[in-house]
Amino acid sequence: MLYLAAAVVLLAPSAGANPLEYIGPRALYNGAQNNGPPSDVPITMRDAVNNIVFGTRLYSTAPRIIGGVPAPEGAYPWMASLGVRGAPPRSGHFCGGAFVAPDWVITAAHCVYGSAADKIQVLGGTNALDRGGVLHFVSRIVVHEKYDRDTQDYDVALLRLDRRFTGRTISLLTPAEAGRLAAPGTLASVAGWGLTDESGEVSNILRHVTVELVSRQICNGIASYSGSISELQVCAGFPQGGKDSCQGDSGGPLMVTSGNRYVLAGVVSFGEGCGRPNKYGVYTNVAVIQSWAAAVMGPAAGPFAADTPTKQNASKVAARKRR
Repeated sequence: MLYLAAAVVLLAPSAGANPLEYIGPRALYNGAQNNGPPSDVPITMRDAVNNIVFGTRLYSTAPRIIGGVPAPEGAYPWMASLGVRGAPPRSGHFCGGAFVAPDWVITAAHCVYGSAADKIQVLGGTNALDRGGVLHFVSRIVVHEKYDRDTQDYDVALLRLDRRFTGRTISLLTPAEAGRLAAPGTLASVAGWGLTDESGEVSNILRHVTVELVSRQICNGIASYSGSISELQVCAGFPQGGKDSCQGDSGGPLMVTSGNRYVLAGVVSFGEGCGRPNKYGVYTNVAVIQSWAAAVMGPAAGPFAADTPTKQNASKVAARKRR
């Protein structure tokens, strides 16, 4: 099968490469070696392929979307699952993403850096990985040119799709909106299909959790990340821990609300462990990279704000439509 052929290529060791990739100021994966040269294939994808072929993970797994619950059907119609091309979406899932235009998906750079576009497929239009939705193939990967694999600054990439997504997309937070919509103390939502237990299986059903945006000063405290968080990053969680995104959720959206719509404020990047006290989840700051994304996608991408109403306003919007 196609994905088995791809697996042979993806799992072939690079000369001098460490089996696990060095990523970020903290290891993105529990148990991952934080040393040695990177391989040519992202650990996110190698982990998925290893699971497909051997039924084992490259890192010690931990619960996903910590403290979360299954998301209501259709709650986040812009959610995207990145998978190994040719594999069943559930077994091949390796990262999350969000449709920000009909033919563009945003994700984390560390999910796709070094990968070829023809090795990736994107599932959209469903909350369940094993049924429904539409598969899209990727024709182009655009990793931010300033992406730093040591600090994880500019940990963002855009995937151009081979055909247009017909569902709703989510708008990108602009610098002008950031102070009003994404100030410290704001509650935000994170969603993903990451692993839910140590069995090594991803969640078949999309899960979500509410987290609180945290100031950079707090996130850079000695008990947290000791000064390694830059203005290009946003932190979210709770000091007591217990609610967080984690492995398999990388690249997924951190969402805030503006009136009756959701806005993309962050992209899941890294964290020390999952849901640990004072070890907040770290996200790429979308307000900082919004102009870059707009330039990459160009005017053909169309308007960004094709959003679904938030839950609290959905009934009002439905009532207006009925009238």
